[in-house]
Amino acid sequence: GPKMQPVEGKVVWDDGSPAVEMAGGTVVCESADGKLGARGEIKPDGTFRMSTYKPEDGLMAGEYKVLVSQPPQKTEAPEYIVEKRFQNFATSGLQLNVESKPRKDVVLTIERAQKK
Repeated sequence: GPKMQPVEGKVVWDDGSPAVEMAGGTVVCESADGKLGARGEIKPDGTFRMSTYKPEDGLMAGEYKVLVSQPPQKTEAPEYIVEKRFQNFATSGLQLNVESKPRKDVVLTIERAQKK
């Protein structure tokens, strides 16, 4: 089968602090051709590990678009923690390039949602 590379990193706010408020949220990657998707749950310390076929198996080498979705909320009027644009491949501006070796240094910088 295809060679998977472990990919892990952390989600940080634009001030550099770990995005601990995003725990339970998801980092989602989609290959440039849109054929391959992967996801990684954001842990309480803001770190994540990507899973494509099996838990934490990583990603195949290639270019990926990335979005960061916030944790599910159990209220009827969910409050946005992260700017909405980071929750969409087309607007997040986040990308990931995986070569044929493990990546353990990924840093995804996001912005807090502006309070209305």
